Amino acid sequence: MILTIKAKPNSKKNSLYFENNMLGCKIASPPTDGKANKCLLAYLSDLWHIPKSRIVILKGESSAIKRLEIDDVYGPIITQWIAENK
Repeated sequence: MILTIKAKPNSKKNSLYFENNMLGCKIASPPTDGKANKCLLAYLSDLWHIPKSRIVILKGESSAIKRLEIDDVYGPIITQWIAENK
């Protein structure tokens, strides 16, 4: 499963939201030395109960817009979460 997400580092707390039909994630970490990326992956892993090793940033390591690859086994979990929270 490929997911596009907009990351907003330096937020007060981690949260996932929708804005203009795009998934966004506020990250409570600075965008330096990959800290925000690590925090993003850890947050999504905890939120969806997915091992961190099953979420990979394909594109956008140093950009706000990121393309994530998530193991297809977990696709139904994410699809359900999106349907319930959109």
